[in-house]
Amino acid sequence: PNSGQPFSPPVFVTHDASLSLWEAGQAASPGLALVAEEGENSILLADLQTQLGAGVSSIVTPSASPLMPGQSLTFTVTTDTARPFLSSVWMLGRTNDGFTGNN
Repeated sequence: PNSGQPFSPPVFVTHDASLSLWEAGQAASPGLALVAEEGENSILLADLQTQLGAGVSSIVTPSASPLMPGQSLTFTVTTDTARPFLSSVWMLGRTNDGFTGNN
């Protein structure tokens, strides 16, 4: 039997205080909804790219493949004093529209 929770390819972003990937109780952006529903992050990445150099200092997608139970990733995230916050998002693979991360 397969146990554990697989995750979609994650997105990590360093940013200033103006960025929020989601707000509890509010409708999700189209990019976040696609991550939650299908594990697809291309729209979210495109949205974040438009803010690169302004409110966003770096975007890291350390894997193009889902992470299976027991797998791990190692990567470096770069930030600066103007954009010191780290947020992340990925789909919980055994759900039809669930995600997790930090905001």
